Amino acid sequence: MIRGFYDKQKENDMLRFFGALLFSLVLAACGGGGGGSSSNNDSGNDGAKKSATKYLPEGASKPTSEQAGWISGVYDAETGSDNDEIYYYIDEEGVVHTYDYMNDGVDSSGNCYAVAANGKANYQLEGKQLYWVESKQEFAVNLVDDVKTVVTLGVDGNHDIDKLVLAGSFSGSTGLFMKLSSINGKEVNINLALRAAPVSSPTITDIKSALCE
Repeated sequence: MIRGFYDKQKENDMLRFFGALLFSLVLAACGGGGGGSSSNNDSGNDGAKKSATKYLPEGASKPTSEQAGWISGVYDAETGSDNDEIYYYIDEEGVVHTYDYMNDGVDSSGNCYAVAANGKANYQLEGKQLYWVESKQEFAVNLVDDVKTVVTLGVDGNHDIDKLVLAGSFSGSTGLFMKLSSINGKEVNINLALRAAPVSSPTITDIKSALCE
């Protein structure tokens, strides 16, 4: 009787031991899997950032909320006298959004604003992150990922935009109108009118409330 009880107790102890061991292994595997996923995501984010900043000036980094706030707003991007109403909006994180008014002298498809589609004016700017370069006091963005097509916006002491530089070679001051079809041999469709400050109308609320369907 005593021997039988001992054997049974020993068997139970062994079962508990292996059960605890198995539980520990499963828990470790789950924890390891989570860490690996996070690492992969971080690597992907780092890769995307390196791609976006590859051709930008040294020290370029995402702007703080304060820095992005200096230039946040809706800008008139109409160039020359073609009456094509085009706007770009720089949001609170320094991301650019582009809009084309569809009931002007060029377009006539409705009283609404269209997000720049592939091939349309400023489509290469749509969704692009502006980066801040402290040493140069400017914002910079590369328009086409695989080619050096850098546009920089310099700011003055009041943090108003006062200079625009294209591909490091062509620059202009406030009031300049530009219509570009290529930069460094890469096809682009860029309309820029260099303004020191955002327009008062339309606001981004006006634009978003009248987006084309």
